[in-house]
Amino acid sequence: MNNSPFASDASVISAKTGRRPPARAVRLLLPVWGNRYVRQFLDFSLPTMLAPGNVPALAGTLPCSFVLLTSSDDARFIADHPGYKFLSSVCRTEIQLIDDLITGDNYSTTITLAYERAVRATGAEMLDTCFFFLISDYLVADGSLRNALSRVLAGASGVLAGNFQIIQEDAAPEFHEKFEQDGPELKIPPRELMSWALDHLHPMTAANMVNFPLSHTAHTNRLFWRVDQDTLIGRFYLMHMICVRPEISDFVIGLRCEQLVGVTRRRGGVKLSRRWAATLRSCSWSTWAEPRGISLSPRVNAIRT
Repeated sequence: MNNSPFASDASVISAKTGRRPPARAVRLLLPVWGNRYVRQFLDFSLPTMLAPGNVPALAGTLPCSFVLLTSSDDARFIADHPGYKFLSSVCRTEIQLIDDLITGDNYSTTITLAYERAVRATGAEMLDTCFFFLISDYLVADGSLRNALSRVLAGASGVLAGNFQIIQEDAAPEFHEKFEQDGPELKIPPRELMSWALDHLHPMTAANMVNFPLSHTAHTNRLFWRVDQDTLIGRFYLMHMICVRPEISDFVIGLRCEQLVGVTRRRGGVKLSRRWAATLRSCSWSTWAEPRGISLSPRVNAIRT
């Protein structure tokens, strides 16, 4: 018997609206381990997530918690970092150890299992919770997370996004020169982030362009057309999850998260080589979210700065 008032009617569909009651909580899940990736997250990614339109906006809308899934070797370093302490002042934070899930270089399986464990741990509250599945190399434009949550509160069960890679080696040296950071948070307007990303396209991104004659990849799940310096059109056959509100609690994970759209899916937005990514505001995302479930139909969306 479920005695929790938190999720008592989460799966009940309203006869009048055809929708479930709105989500009652937000839970952000972010797996990261290894000194290099932890430092990258704390120095680059976390400040963008702390922008006013991202985690603070979520915390101002619903009860919000941020769960870092990491190794015992990295937990203390994270907990002592000023950025994490600031995050803890914005919303509830947790550090959960996943040493038993970390196996060599099989990153996607570790991430998948870490997500699954964190989702199942919410128990009866699962169906009333909007889960954000974050990666430690996300660079998040201000307003991205707020807009994703607004889609779910409007009745969508999930928000998906396409992506493309840019080159970390070229982009990182000018990052803090381009985007000045005065405090723990870093506020980057969506079009400024996108414009910067388009100046550092990775060769793999170029190889997905139908109008780039020098190189084409034989294995692709997306196609691009570079219209001009400011515009990139993308058709995505594989969408990456940003957030999901589960519809059932007895779900089964059949594939690792880089292959499965559903409760576990990795990456989204603009992705840098060496595991960086930048997500854009919803007006620029190539997303498709429906009131019930998630459509896998390929979409065409122009991204213009």
